[in-house]
Amino acid sequence: MRLKIIIWLPLLFIMACGGGGDTNVAGGGIGGTGMSSGPISAFGSIFVNGIEFETDDTIIIVNGQETTESDLKIGMVVQVEGTIDPNSNTGNASRISFNENVKGPIQEIDDDTLIVLGQTVTVDRLTVLDSIIEVTELKVGDVVNVSGLVDAEGTIHATRIVRESSIAEFEIVGQVEQLDLAKQTFVIGSLTIDYSHVLILEVSGGVLNNGLMVEVKGQFAGAFPDDVLMASSVQTEDDFLSGEVGTIIDIAGFITRFNNRFDFEVAQLSVTTTAQTVFLFGNADDLALDVKVEVEGKLDANGVLILEEVIFASKRTPSGRLEIEADVENISNQNITLLGLSIETTHSTQFVDRRDDKVPFGLQDLRIGDRVEMRVFLDLATDTLIAENLVREEENGQVALEGPVDNVDANVGTLTILGLTVQTETETVFEDERLSRSITAEQFFESVQNSELLVEAEGILMGNVILAKSLEISEL
Repeated sequence: MRLKIIIWLPLLFIMACGGGGDTNVAGGGIGGTGMSSGPISAFGSIFVNGIEFETDDTIIIVNGQETTESDLKIGMVVQVEGTIDPNSNTGNASRISFNENVKGPIQEIDDDTLIVLGQTVTVDRLTVLDSIIEVTELKVGDVVNVSGLVDAEGTIHATRIVRESSIAEFEIVGQVEQLDLAKQTFVIGSLTIDYSHVLILEVSGGVLNNGLMVEVKGQFAGAFPDDVLMASSVQTEDDFLSGEVGTIIDIAGFITRFNNRFDFEVAQLSVTTTAQTVFLFGNADDLALDVKVEVEGKLDANGVLILEEVIFASKRTPSGRLEIEADVENISNQNITLLGLSIETTHSTQFVDRRDDKVPFGLQDLRIGDRVEMRVFLDLATDTLIAENLVREEENGQVALEGPVDNVDANVGTLTILGLTVQTETETVFEDERLSRSITAEQFFESVQNSELLVEAEGILMGNVILAKSLEISEL
């Protein structure tokens, strides 16, 4: 399927909420008011972590400057302070703030991986792209603004990428490493930063330390990318995940340190499970370094998050991902039908309008016959397809379906994906993404006959059969 990347999930995490009071937080049935942090999935109010926040009297801060809601975009990882009602999945936001991970020129591009100001940035099917349609439009030297999640190695898994026309200063957020007090330099990722002529130094005690999370602004004094970044400003990042005993926090991100199930970190916050912790789409044995999870719990007196729920975000379906591109056939309540498949949308579903650029855009704006592309996962407990995101697009004639294969019959050239029959023809083109080349029909059917593989089918819908123009074995 075309790399038209649309998001999933601040700097080191995408979902958090906390506080104290009489309301509850969605997801675990635990009470509290306070904070939520994650990517904006939709507008019409603002949807963050499946909660619809009213913003009538909200203070909105973008990169340290007070602004308006119009400057907030889908895929931005924001921090929300306010109240939450779990019964209706609604809340009132008193403050929303946003700050990107890195803003600067691209040094290298390799498929879906970028190097920006010395930081490795990965792009996936859930990344929102702004000012471009395909990641292949980007080139070395382009200035981009990146928001995303950071794993244990410091790689930024982008939730939103914007190509900028021009900016006054480059920006980066990360941990201070290799601090040299004599030379007044330090490193974030592979970028060396010189703070000897800094104009603004706002850190505790006025002294930098290794491991300190900071935001740096500056320019290159010499030729990019071989020179160091000359910092004009170095400021400590606020510790959003700190709070009083009992503060509710809901985080989605990577396990950045792992000792055992009772001692690990998610987005660098210390967490622990208990005998009462509920696991979804996996179990305690699946916990490991760099596993993406969503966790929810309450802070104890030591600042450790006692987990009530763990969701394995990357294991929602055995194959890892399902994708559908077709015309909307039916809309009923929160469900959309494509290719005869009923898909449930939720408050966490991300909505993007590529056709008309409508903002806000949501389920209420869809019509039967609209062309959409959806990324979904299969809830094995209920056998329900759940939408992660939805993109309205221009009609292009063909439909596309990517998922696990079953019921292969090489003799008649058919297979099924999600129960839908795909019929090959003599003109069908067969490709193998793993080999980066075309293959024969015999090689294709031999590969998928006895393997759990993802296959993408593109073709013409005839009744309830896809006449395949192309079939591609996808990389898992």
